[in-house]
Amino acid sequence: MSPAGNLGIRAYGCSVAKPSLVGYEPETARVERLVNRLAEHGDALVIRGEPGIGKTSLLEVARHRALAQGLTVLNTAGVEPEAALGFSGLHQLLWPVVSGLPDLASEHREALSAALGLAAWSVTDPFMIAMAALNLLVRTAERRPVL
Repeated sequence: MSPAGNLGIRAYGCSVAKPSLVGYEPETARVERLVNRLAEHGDALVIRGEPGIGKTSLLEVARHRALAQGLTVLNTAGVEPEAALGFSGLHQLLWPVVSGLPDLASEHREALSAALGLAAWSVTDPFMIAMAALNLLVRTAERRPVL
């Protein structure tokens, strides 16, 4: 990552303008290369650093690039008031693709529906919920790449 002092944002959080990060050209290029290859194969990138260094801005570059390519973009953010709500982050992450629940095996559909608050709670096995979420993501990615 470039030094925090080099971060300058010309357009951020705007769905029309492409985010431009001054001083982060190598990092931006790496993020864009990764997103460009997602249609061919999966990949992962860890972005870490001190608060305020530009991690969220780099993620915005990835989001913008992925949307421009027609990829499904899923994201979530933890907020302290929701910390006591089980599966609130999972709910936020998967809500855009929840229409794919009927495609899952019944035990996965029931577990994930319960975790997302769409059905009465009948399954308490976190592993079953995790597998159901994974299968929903796989099914979604079969239709088009997911970021």
